[in-house]
Amino acid sequence: MTLLITGANGRLGSQIAQRISDATLRLVDLPELDISDFDAVQRYFAVHRPSTVIHCAAWTAVDGCA
Repeated sequence: MTLLITGANGRLGSQIAQRISDATLRLVDLPELDISDFDAVQRYFAVHRPSTVIHCAAWTAVDGCA
């Protein structure tokens, strides 16, 4: 089993990663994986084949959301 945490450098992702001690844990954030790039996500999943994803990536510039 491979557990993937997106947004691993953010507040939520880093806190979750600290609480999971597993050799099959994969931590990703920008620039390694841009979750807004559908093709990049497909390529990443094809190569790394995670069995479980904890999606913590988010846009934190809320004033820019419209």
